[in-house]
Amino acid sequence: MSDRVRKIAVLAGIAVVFLLSLINFYRNVIKYEGVSLGPGASTPEPVELQGSERAGTSWDDVIIEKNLFSPERGVEEEQPVFEEDGVEEAPEPPPLSLKGIVMNQYGEYTALLQDGEGKTFRLRKGEEKNGFLLKEIDPVSVTLLWGDEPVELTLRRVQTIEKR
Repeated sequence: MSDRVRKIAVLAGIAVVFLLSLINFYRNVIKYEGVSLGPGASTPEPVELQGSERAGTSWDDVIIEKNLFSPERGVEEEQPVFEEDGVEEAPEPPPLSLKGIVMNQYGEYTALLQDGEGKTFRLRKGEEKNGFLLKEIDPVSVTLLWGDEPVELTLRRVQTIEKR
């Protein structure tokens, strides 16, 4: 056999395999009729979903509502309730930590604060958030007002008595 005849035979074989595969695909996929229930069997009635089981509910809504990586998610501990007789104490400020201080292009400082729930927010001098008013700010510390009570937060580490 010549080289040319061999190439034509191989191409014809590939064409036959492709044609048979195409016919098989047409029969099994395109003309698919589903399962037949046999003679005299009735087709099942479609089930109608109620409420949250509707087909319109999508997974993305559930994922957004129950986000695994959300900082708001966590174990909620119940606080014991103590009843006092008419004595009202000033409420304690919520836990707050200073995460950083940034200077913008105009030389103004902005404090990056984090509340007890893990939410980070920014404050500039004179702004108020969560009941805290930012009174003073410098490169390493801020002074906030909680009502009339000053609260000072700093980026400096606590120095120990003995140096190691």
